[in-house]
Amino acid sequence: MTVQMHDYAAQRSSDGWRMALVPHGGNGRVHLLDEQGSPLRSFDLAEFLPDFSRFAHWTTAGMAWSANMLGYFTREQRHFVVRAWWGARLVIGLDGLRPVDPQTLSDELHGAECDIILRGLRQLVADTENGEEPPYHSPSSEVICCSVGTLVHFPGLLALTEAIPLLHVLEERLSSSGQCYSSFNYYMHGRRQLAQISLRRLDEKPRCYPALTFSEIEQRAPLRQPQPGPIDGQTRHTSLARIRKSTSLADVYLLLGAPDEIGRAFWRYDVDAAPPYTLVLWLAKDDTVTRIVKYLPPFWAGPDIFPSRTHSLLGSDGRTVAAFLKELDDGSFAGTRIEVDVLQELEFSGREPLVSLARAVLASEYDALGPLADALEEANDSRATQVRAWSQCR
Repeated sequence: MTVQMHDYAAQRSSDGWRMALVPHGGNGRVHLLDEQGSPLRSFDLAEFLPDFSRFAHWTTAGMAWSANMLGYFTREQRHFVVRAWWGARLVIGLDGLRPVDPQTLSDELHGAECDIILRGLRQLVADTENGEEPPYHSPSSEVICCSVGTLVHFPGLLALTEAIPLLHVLEERLSSSGQCYSSFNYYMHGRRQLAQISLRRLDEKPRCYPALTFSEIEQRAPLRQPQPGPIDGQTRHTSLARIRKSTSLADVYLLLGAPDEIGRAFWRYDVDAAPPYTLVLWLAKDDTVTRIVKYLPPFWAGPDIFPSRTHSLLGSDGRTVAAFLKELDDGSFAGTRIEVDVLQELEFSGREPLVSLARAVLASEYDALGPLADALEEANDSRATQVRAWSQCR
């Protein structure tokens, strides 16, 4: 039987309040407890934490939402604060045991969060000096609920530029892994990926150490060869010109390195070019590329690039929620979505001005999309509508 996840709580004690958990509550509520651990008040997160219903996802173990969240008390323990990875806060006044408006405390809360994150990052860098990998909840204490993922995720949320040099160090050092068994066998380096995303949100380019490593039992032998080192965004961008329909996964791995995300039938890369973008390579059953799709802005810009009212396609690490993959193609992307393989076909068609215009878009001259659609219409090419849609969604 699946064991339900715990609920977060604050428990009153003889000398103040401390962090606590209510076992197996399903992770859908936050509680205030008395000295004996009995509930004083309980708060349904769907009601009290903004956008919870959009970003939390139901699992058989309860609601999945709390990865990379931050919990803390304000000065003199006047408030208990839960801040989710997407930025929303639940602030509970501990005198009246009821929620208060976070906007009335925004400056104080921002300052407290910056202080917690910077202190945690500095300690984390110190802890990794000797190659040690900190445990998941190492920054947590009786008055702070925080994970390593929280520390490397929140600088991008807080626009905390003081964290940039610390994140550069941690991008290289945070290499602990969780093993995944699916259509591929690999180890995820989730903390490293969060550090890379924070750097990007702070207008810094990460070196792009691999966000995952294929395991020794991966059935595709070329993928078992470790990526020799970081492959930066410009190298990825330049190498993309050599990726085409029917390119093998072995060649993709050689050219671009390990992807930032693996899905059942796609590999995803975040590319730090000018401008940056996310690249999705859709795969055929024979492990070759069947479609090449570019998204601007990139997925790390945040979940609002897929502005669904009911659920979020993207999680805190920019990964896609598998249940909603259809949104990658359904026109809900709030940006420019380009089918690179179609442009490559036009580039090699030998038909001017289609060749020149397709080549311009491939070179990131996106103002050429409109003229390309016009030229296709003039040539009675059925791809005109498709290309026009790319231009109109900008």
